[in-house]
Amino acid sequence: MFDDSGTDGTTSNLEKFEQKGNWPFLLGVYMGINGTRDAYLIIDSPDCAFFKTEHIQGNHDRASDLMDCTGHHRIVNTRADVGNIINDRRTLVQGISQEVYDDPATGGVFVTSMPMAMVTGVEYGLLTRTCQENSEVWKPAAEIPCASLAGDWLDGYADYLTALAGSIEIQENSIKKNTVAIIGNMMDRVEADCLANAAELKCMVEALDLEVISTWLDGGSVADITRASEAEFLVSLPYGREAAKYLSERSGAEVIELDLPFGLEPTERWLRTLGEATGRQAQAETYIEKQLEIVAKRLEWVIPNKLIAKRFVVAADPHLTRGMIDLFREVGADVTLAISYGRKEHLGAESTIEKQG
Repeated sequence: MFDDSGTDGTTSNLEKFEQKGNWPFLLGVYMGINGTRDAYLIIDSPDCAFFKTEHIQGNHDRASDLMDCTGHHRIVNTRADVGNIINDRRTLVQGISQEVYDDPATGGVFVTSMPMAMVTGVEYGLLTRTCQENSEVWKPAAEIPCASLAGDWLDGYADYLTALAGSIEIQENSIKKNTVAIIGNMMDRVEADCLANAAELKCMVEALDLEVISTWLDGGSVADITRASEAEFLVSLPYGREAAKYLSERSGAEVIELDLPFGLEPTERWLRTLGEATGRQAQAETYIEKQLEIVAKRLEWVIPNKLIAKRFVVAADPHLTRGMIDLFREVGADVTLAISYGRKEHLGAESTIEKQG
């Protein structure tokens, strides 16, 4: 027998032998760039960082265009190595960044690094501002601070959105009434299902007589993203909480924090909360009633024949795991195992998923 009780009575000794299932910080940044069709990333690192792009393109996302057969890649690597890392590399990194910035195809430029390049002291934020000053055309540009040693893919995605929030221009008195920007949609692929998720979020918001002028992210351009500066309300989803707060501080928009609308009851709660926050309770109730009639008919056969009393394993990111468990419970199914890909801190109060029978 192996004693799995911790030395302090709370932490399992088995934990240190677990196979950790998670993805690195940089892949989350790449997902963000991938979900913005004309955003480019300068990654100051050895060329191994460029080949990490293959984890997304041709693998996770069949529609990705981060790499291009002509060499016009949206992930641009500085090829740092043991030889050039000891020299003053600012001129090299600046030159690469300026070339990417000045390209007509570029909608915005973001710069990050791996730890071995970060410690050389290149001021990436200053570098992006220099690109803007040296060009006749202004474009969003920002640094994404290196967090590879502490963060995971969810942190990388969130930090990209936060960098976006700091990179766009804010005009005084530009807020438009009854407009919404959705901040924090997970666009991990630009395939049809993720595009449909973004479209459905927009549909639900606009059913309350509001106009969605920007979604972070939905596969759109940097120009589409910048319209969020005009929104009266920012719908904050779990993947972009800090970005929504930061943008609100800059633009003056009102933040409405919502969980993911996944499952019947959570979606009802999502719509009601949004309706109450925007003074549109009646529109929310009307839409909920209409949609429940449609969904109920579709579930009449599915629940008794395919779901009730069935057992499932859930594998998802921490923000989606709870919603999936609740959804299966709601239709009479049982979740025997839940696997979350991400640091347990992302679960917040839901740091422990209770065991299922």
